[in-house]
Amino acid sequence: MVGKFNKPAATGARPAAKKKSRYAGAQASRPRDPMPYEGVYVFRIVSNEEGYNQGSGTDSHKKTLQIVELDEAAAKYHAIGDSVLVVDLVSGKAGPSGIGRVKAYMMAAAGFDDEAEYNDFDPDGEFIDSASSAGGPIEGRFVACKVTRGNLVFSRVENEDGSISKIPVIDPRTGEQDYYRQCLWSTVDEASQDVERPTAAE
Repeated sequence: MVGKFNKPAATGARPAAKKKSRYAGAQASRPRDPMPYEGVYVFRIVSNEEGYNQGSGTDSHKKTLQIVELDEAAAKYHAIGDSVLVVDLVSGKAGPSGIGRVKAYMMAAAGFDDEAEYNDFDPDGEFIDSASSAGGPIEGRFVACKVTRGNLVFSRVENEDGSISKIPVIDPRTGEQDYYRQCLWSTVDEASQDVERPTAAE
């Protein structure tokens, strides 16, 4: 049989196109640093970054911190030198409060106790933008933090009838129901800092 343009028509099925693996081009990941448990800490700031969670469609601000001091309560689950992660959601329903928490962290990390003074320093939020990426001006600085318990954590599961059940999330390290962290940030004396206080919003 001759097909269009006098070329032999194809006979038989074409070989199936090779399906691209979901793992093609993926980067290997390491376990995420744990969140800090209740207690009082001094952290060294390792990095800050903004991220996006495709599953929830929310933006986040992630802080990777190294413990340099901690009290007895915190020492139940952490040691000096441990890395921890603090995440604030900055969009969606939690966005407004999350943005406020990021600002409180940035103020303390940059050495400001007074919000009015900080607002004069960074009236347009540009310093927070610059400090929220690799190599930012607060990396290496110390910041103090008191971590307390917030609301308990639940996961939402849809039942066969369409209703939603709330299932407690258990912390594998404690065996107890996990909780949201409330972080009260405060400054560390400039004489103790290894990195100078920023002098202008960048």
